[in-house]
Amino acid sequence: MSVRWLALLAFAQLCAGGSAEAQSLYCSAAMSNIQFGTVNGVGQGATSVTGTMNINCSSASTPYVRVCIALGAPVDMSWDPRYLAGPGAQRLAYNIYTDSGYTQIWGSAFSSAGLPRAVDLTISYGNGAASVPYYARVPVQNGALAGAYSATFTYANDAAVRAAGYYGAPPACDSAMTIVSRFEFSVSATVNPDCTVSASTLDFGQAGLGLASTPVNATGTISMTCTQGVSYSIALNAGQGSGATVALRKLTRAAGTDTLSYRLYRDSGRSQLWGNGLSGTGTVAATGAGIQTVLQHTVYGTLPAQAVPRVGQYSDVVTVTVTY
Repeated sequence: MSVRWLALLAFAQLCAGGSAEAQSLYCSAAMSNIQFGTVNGVGQGATSVTGTMNINCSSASTPYVRVCIALGAPVDMSWDPRYLAGPGAQRLAYNIYTDSGYTQIWGSAFSSAGLPRAVDLTISYGNGAASVPYYARVPVQNGALAGAYSATFTYANDAAVRAAGYYGAPPACDSAMTIVSRFEFSVSATVNPDCTVSASTLDFGQAGLGLASTPVNATGTISMTCTQGVSYSIALNAGQGSGATVALRKLTRAAGTDTLSYRLYRDSGRSQLWGNGLSGTGTVAATGAGIQTVLQHTVYGTLPAQAVPRVGQYSDVVTVTVTY
């Protein structure tokens, strides 16, 4: 009986001692989720968000506390850059920084890319608090595919609070400092399919009497910039000329009603009419190569041999419709 009593007493003393030590210093950190929204659109540039992390400490035995906030790398164990996981194995690069210049990566004692964030608190009446800013950014990424991307900094591994009390110089933020709490937050962003289109003027130049027997050819360009992997098709309407169709368009004389017939083709051999899929015409289909990569599609135009109308400047406006 005496042996059992001594063992029980020793156990009780260890528990009481551990509890008192844990209660002498406690710190916590909390922050809202980082939501980038829609990112990486054509011409959008980098997307940046800022926010604050709230730190609270309680201590009955020290006037100052050094708090070290460590952020891990929950996706692929990569700090520079960090990644958000998307559909399948897709990744979207981003990072979280400690400075408004977006140069100092917020890391941990185990990261070579950046250090943990050190915050020194003055304890007054047993408590101290601070709001610490963070800066997060998704850079422009030419090859990012459309989809929803996210990452979660979990309690278990990715967001830890280390803390130590001090009187003189603050201690270093390193792995030897005690972890006093953990926290959790998520990061999310969405890449939407996006395209922009522009077109150059197709100029047939000067057509004289030779047009009665000899066709005149010219080319123009439709330039497309789309999110990586986005399928699109380009259709051309009939233009504005009176009586025009997608198979035979009309240039109209300025300040008049005279017209010149012309055709637009998808191929250099000028055998595949470019229109909207009607009247024997087709559209041009392709796949986006990234928001910084311009794909150019040549429009092949022909003024077929025809009766020469009145002298003047002839023009038309064709609407380009992109479906993606």
